[in-house]
Amino acid sequence: MFRRRLGKSGIEINAMGLGCITIGGPWARTHRGGEVFYPGQVDENEIARAIHRALDLGVNFFDTAANYGAGRSERLLGRAIVGRRDKVVIATKFGYLVDEENNRTDFYGGDENSDEVAAHMRVDCEASLRRLGTDYIDLYQFHIGGYSPSKAARVRDMLEELVQEGKIRWYGWSTDNPEGARFFAQGKHCAAIQHELNVIDDAQGCCPSAMNSTRPASIEALWQKVSSLASTTSVSNSRKTTFETGTVFGRTISSDTWRT
Repeated sequence: MFRRRLGKSGIEINAMGLGCITIGGPWARTHRGGEVFYPGQVDENEIARAIHRALDLGVNFFDTAANYGAGRSERLLGRAIVGRRDKVVIATKFGYLVDEENNRTDFYGGDENSDEVAAHMRVDCEASLRRLGTDYIDLYQFHIGGYSPSKAARVRDMLEELVQEGKIRWYGWSTDNPEGARFFAQGKHCAAIQHELNVIDDAQGCCPSAMNSTRPASIEALWQKVSSLASTTSVSNSRKTTFETGTVFGRTISSDTWRT
């Protein structure tokens, strides 16, 4: 399967990856004073077979998050790749308070811009490592897209510490905020910016323009609204090309060759 480089990390990922939001099954999340419920029962055996099939077909890039299924997505992915960890590139995300027992997630302190995020990062990273059954994460992404860029320095500094400790290899931010993307892009080990882009929602020039001067990484554009199993694809030519790649719902676009 065709592969591309994940930004400046040098990590080679296949052109089509597997998004793992739905394999976590149902969970609840507090959001803007209300509650969002993510439905969908899953068959764990079917999930394992799907991941094994993806690996057999050459897929090596899997994108999950601590809050998907309140930790269940990470656990199922970890179980499915036992004995094949060296063939897998794991991208997971952090930033939410994950209550595994009650199957729900929330902002720390109920505040999207909570200062508690950085204080809990090491514990959150250890929890993801445990659920994934691994001793390192290839790409660790900040998941709170609306977090204030003015507070992001502590988060980025802690990510650099986790790199030095060998717990993560590279990091990124899942955000549609150009200012935040630009700031994170200056980090030594920032390898990706993830933002929304699909056939319904264009990126509106968000992250590609933010990368013009810093060019840190690849730009991961992931499905947010449709499909039960999201995919990620790598593209490196033009915006027109991203809509010629087929039926996948998300895209990883190398900033080295992005053209607007």
